[in-house]
Amino acid sequence: MAEQLEVALVEGIWEHILWAGAGRVYDRWHLESGVKRNREHPDTFWIPDEEKKQAIEPGVFVKLMFDTSDFWGRRNWGERMWVEVVAIKNRHIVGVLRNQPIGIPRLHFGDQLKFTRDHIIDIDWEPHDFCDCQDAAEEAEPHRIEHLHRGCNGPSNPPAEDPGLLPPPRE
Repeated sequence: MAEQLEVALVEGIWEHILWAGAGRVYDRWHLESGVKRNREHPDTFWIPDEEKKQAIEPGVFVKLMFDTSDFWGRRNWGERMWVEVVAIKNRHIVGVLRNQPIGIPRLHFGDQLKFTRDHIIDIDWEPHDFCDCQDAAEEAEPHRIEHLHRGCNGPSNPPAEDPGLLPPPRE
């Protein structure tokens, strides 16, 4: 009996420690600077010019680079995702994530983010052309997404026979 209790405690505690560390101690995410990446690779990494970035207003979608790093700060994983601009406050922009991250812990579709114009790597001036999964996102719980829409990886509640569905993300 004592041995079973010890195994249960150790296995349960270890899972909680790993879960608590994800996104805090290891796999921490941060926004990568598009300007910096453009300076490093000017011939292959394009970004919008400063005039276009200054013209951004609420309702416009911008693409940002999200990177994770391990415990020692080494780059682990990166994703490029769309963010809907909801407010502009001096130098900072406030937006809402409109993609579901595949491999970034503690970051979810619909999360609010603060960033600068230097982080922007692309701009979509026609948000009506962007995938519209917002209604499903408002109904979905971040950790209980049933389906992902192929257009944006966002939560989706269409019929099961919809070919635009992907399997739910692995937790």
